[in-house]
Amino acid sequence: MKKFIFYLIAAIVLFYLLVVISAQSTVKGAGNPNSGFVPVTLCHASPTGAGNSGPAKSYETITVDNAGQLNGHTNHPNDLIPAPEGGCPVPEVVDVCSNLEGVQEETPEGYVNDDGVCTPEEEEVDACLNIEGFQEVIPQGYHFEEEVGCVIDTPEPGPEPTRVETPLTEAGAPVCSEVAPAKIPNIFVVNAGVGKLEVRWIPTGGEFAHIFYGAEAGKPEHSLINTPNDGVEVIGALNSGQHYWFSVVNGGGCAWSSLSDWFDPIVE
Repeated sequence: MKKFIFYLIAAIVLFYLLVVISAQSTVKGAGNPNSGFVPVTLCHASPTGAGNSGPAKSYETITVDNAGQLNGHTNHPNDLIPAPEGGCPVPEVVDVCSNLEGVQEETPEGYVNDDGVCTPEEEEVDACLNIEGFQEVIPQGYHFEEEVGCVIDTPEPGPEPTRVETPLTEAGAPVCSEVAPAKIPNIFVVNAGVGKLEVRWIPTGGEFAHIFYGAEAGKPEHSLINTPNDGVEVIGALNSGQHYWFSVVNGGGCAWSSLSDWFDPIVE
């Protein structure tokens, strides 16, 4: 009887100890955040597009808890879960500029990519630095001179003024029966824009006027013949910064005034 009581008490004590140890183990497990941790190794993608939607540019090998696959990685379409055998893949780096030294993953700034050949962007060049504004090409009516820049083309000299003469008669030399207008007293020449001058005069008679001009007084190189004798005419295609001497006659038929005094403005 005594042995029975001894064994009964020993069994009760052992049961109690087992209950206490089990409770402590449960409490410790509930307070341990790593309880039940199952590691999962995955390849986290660094994509090129927004929202992890673009193709993977590189991978990072990380280990997380399987519970969240963990931290939301299951929402990343380019993550590899789990990591493949042999480790995370290394995306191939594509050289977009085969003609440049080194590997260019993107076209460098200031370059243009033409089917894998990268060349510097062409800078726009002003063809005429001496002319106001940007000129992509030499303007019509101009030509380029090395030390000057773009210069207005010089017009071909016009024909010399002609006189209408009466045929020879039995009396001898031809005679003009018309009365010649008086000499134009003064002319004025003013700038009318780049490479242009406006010639002004007071008509003294006749339907037409001849305008003569050149680089020296009394030596006309160019002329404008039979322009209306209305007292004003614009002459263009002149070289900027150059002196031109001008003189005007007016009249018609065989009767013309003598040359006016020469006037020399400077072209803008």
